[in-house]
Amino acid sequence: YPWLPVNEETQGKLPGQFIVIYGRPKSIKSFVAIYMACHDYLSSRRRVMFYTREMHPMLVAQRMAACIAGVDYKAFKNGQLQPELKAQTFNILQELMEDEKNAGETGTVQPALKIVSDRGAGGSGGGVSWLRSKIKEFKPHIVYVDGMYLMRDDRTNQRTVDWKAIAHISQDLKLTAQEFEVPLIGVTQANRGSQKSAGEDLTELAFSDSLGQDADAVFRVSKKERIDDHKIKQSEIWITAPGLREGKFEGIVVGGNPCTDFSFKRLLTGMEKDDDAAQQSNQKQRSNQPSVSPNYKNSFVQDIRPPLKK
Repeated sequence: YPWLPVNEETQGKLPGQFIVIYGRPKSIKSFVAIYMACHDYLSSRRRVMFYTREMHPMLVAQRMAACIAGVDYKAFKNGQLQPELKAQTFNILQELMEDEKNAGETGTVQPALKIVSDRGAGGSGGGVSWLRSKIKEFKPHIVYVDGMYLMRDDRTNQRTVDWKAIAHISQDLKLTAQEFEVPLIGVTQANRGSQKSAGEDLTELAFSDSLGQDADAVFRVSKKERIDDHKIKQSEIWITAPGLREGKFEGIVVGGNPCTDFSFKRLLTGMEKDDDAAQQSNQKQRSNQPSVSPNYKNSFVQDIRPPLKK
């Protein structure tokens, strides 16, 4: 993992492990997975396969190029980078594309970062069996599956979010990790109930309980906003671990600026998580209170006021 406290608690991503990352929509969980994949490729010098079901492969490649270059993704996406940074990022993007083409030609020990998608595969793509064929072909050291809940269930040959189908996909992904002896990281959604939770319960996982049962480690990603000592709003990412087969991990806080700062900031404490859960609960209670017309009180007073004597 890119963060030392997580490695100290888990001993890293181990061969044969099935690891789940989840969060609510727009919680930057896909960005976190992309950052982890880039770290595996650059710092650990691994062969990394990133299978995308949620985003177009080119969009994933652009995010990876911005992460590797360390440039602001929003500025890159909107064409607002300085010319030299823009040229540097596009050079990295081109190198990633060349690495993908040459990965199979230079031998299986060569570090590489390969993005795969079943777009254009027709009815034959999208299932775990299709992913297994790509693993056999590329021989990666680690596999990421972004949007695992969108995969096709090979047992029923259907693509649905029915809990039975998700359970089949979860079980097959775990077996795949064990058979090929690679860590396999799946990215999925949290249910709506997670908005009022501190990230300590696997019931937050959407679609199927099987995900929590099959996974060797489960990490929850939450985006937070806070005001720093200089009265400036800062984005943070809370990464907690409600599901570890061994050990207990309160969580960490990392920077929340995609591609430029996912660095470790501090360890999470139980008190900090309790305070956040209480704040979210209070916000929800206030939002559920019925609105009162500003003229309600005046009209009521007027109704009960006795008529003036003539």
